[in-house]
Amino acid sequence: LKDLSRRLAHPGRQVQEKSLRVDDWTFRLAHALNRDLRLRGEKVARLADRLQGWSPQKQVEIHKAMLERNREKLRHAMLRHLSGRRSEWDRSTARLAALSPLSVLARGYSITRLADTGAVVREAAQAQPPSQVEILLHSGTLLCSVEQAKGEEVEP
Repeated sequence: LKDLSRRLAHPGRQVQEKSLRVDDWTFRLAHALNRDLRLRGEKVARLADRLQGWSPQKQVEIHKAMLERNREKLRHAMLRHLSGRRSEWDRSTARLAALSPLSVLARGYSITRLADTGAVVREAAQAQPPSQVEILLHSGTLLCSVEQAKGEEVEP
């Protein structure tokens, strides 16, 4: 009997031990639930952020920004191209101006034409006496009478 009574614990003590175990398991369960709830909340927040990144509104904003960057790149490329073309235009205009008849006249040359037909005289044989020639200078013209025409024979 003593042996049995030793094995049987006092009922109040058993209740107390069971109550402590229930409290311990309740604490563990509450802690595990809180941890699980926090982890799931973090996961939901991450997924919501990812989902927000794929929303149509966000995609429109991203593409608008890309469009604006590309528009600026295109504008700068066009300005560079136009600047290059303008420089090329200026060089061509300067070369053309240097070769223009007015520029040639400004350097001291003249253009001689037959007064009656306006044809340009390229050889002395074209203006025989007593024909009239008109000589265009840089500033003004001269009307002259041909008294003598001397020319060199040009070999073909």
